[in-house]
Amino acid sequence: MVHIRKAEVEDTDLLAFMGRVTYAESHGHFIDNKIDLTAYLDEAFSVSNTKKDLLDANNLFYIITKEDFPMGYAKIVL
Repeated sequence: MVHIRKAEVEDTDLLAFMGRVTYAESHGHFIDNKIDLTAYLDEAFSVSNTKKDLLDANNLFYIITKEDFPMGYAKIVL
């Protein structure tokens, strides 16, 4: 069964990882220089930046799981 839950601070590492993978898969082919892509991913989806985003009251994060396996996430900016 699919389950959606609000992300907590304890989910920071998971969100950083999923954000990095999702961005690379969905947008990585638009960036010719893969060193630039890696540098962007390292900055934008670092654990510290992800935690900062997660703690920002203007952002809502939800994690989607199936049978307790993370399948994706949603970020809503208010």
